[in-house]
Amino acid sequence: ELQFRIDMLSVGDGTCVLIRSGSDALLWDCGSARSAFGQRELGRIVRALGAGQIPTVIITHPNLDHHIALVDAIEPLGVRHVYVNETFLDRAQERHWAAEAFILRDLRSRGIEITTLQSSQTIQLGRTHLEILSPDRDWTPKVNDSSIVARVHALTSQGERRVLLTGDIEREAMQRLLESGVDLHADILELPHHGSHHAAAEAFLERVNPAIVLQSTGASRLRDERWERAKLGRSWFVTARDGAISVRIYRDGRMETRTVIEP
Repeated sequence: ELQFRIDMLSVGDGTCVLIRSGSDALLWDCGSARSAFGQRELGRIVRALGAGQIPTVIITHPNLDHHIALVDAIEPLGVRHVYVNETFLDRAQERHWAAEAFILRDLRSRGIEITTLQSSQTIQLGRTHLEILSPDRDWTPKVNDSSIVARVHALTSQGERRVLLTGDIEREAMQRLLESGVDLHADILELPHHGSHHAAAEAFLERVNPAIVLQSTGASRLRDERWERAKLGRSWFVTARDGAISVRIYRDGRMETRTVIEP
C-alpha cells in the first residue's frame, strides 16, 4: 500500500514538486526556468503522472523560478488554496508592480484562499502531514533564507519515513536550523537552492544524512565536483541528468525511486 509519493518535475533551473498521499495532493513550488511552463507543460505532465485535481500549492519564497507557473495552474489544476511566506506578502506590498503583487491580485480576484506559513504550523495531507520548520515568526531573513522549510512525516510498519523540503535556503537559514535543536534527519532531502555548494550546505546535508537526495536544477549545477564526497553512500538524483524523479514510500517501509526522461 502506497503511503506517500513525491514527483520532482524536470523544469530546468527552478522547482516544481508534486506531493501525494491517499487522495490528497499539493504542489511544492510551481516554477521553472521556462516562462511558458505553466501554459504548455504543467497540466499535461500532471495528468501523465495520474494526478487529478491539486487544490493546494505552497510557494516557498518570492523567486520567479519557484512561482512563475502558478497563475496558469489555477484553473487546469483546480487550485483553491495557496500558502506563501511573509516575505512574499511584504514584497507584493512594497512593490505593487512586482510579479508577487500581480499574483496576489489574480488569486484574490478568483477567490483563492491565501495563507501565510511560519514555523510550528502543520498541513495535513492524506495519511501524512507537513511540519513547517522555518522561517520563524520573529525573524526577517533575506529572500532565499525566507524559504519555507517543511518536514513530511510518513508512518510505515518499519517506523517513520521523513522527507525534508527546503526551497532555496542558504547559509543563515541552514545555520539557524542546525542550531535549533530540531532533529533534522530525513530519509529524503530536497537539496537546498538547487544544489548550490558551500560549507554550510555540506554541513546541513551531513546533519540530515538522507539516503536519497533530490536536486532540481538545470545543467549549470549538474557536475559540481565539490559534492562528490557527500554523494558517497547515497542515491543522488539530478533532474538535469535523470529527468523527472519519483519516490514512493510504501506502508511496509520500502522506498522506490524511478526516473523519467521526457522526449
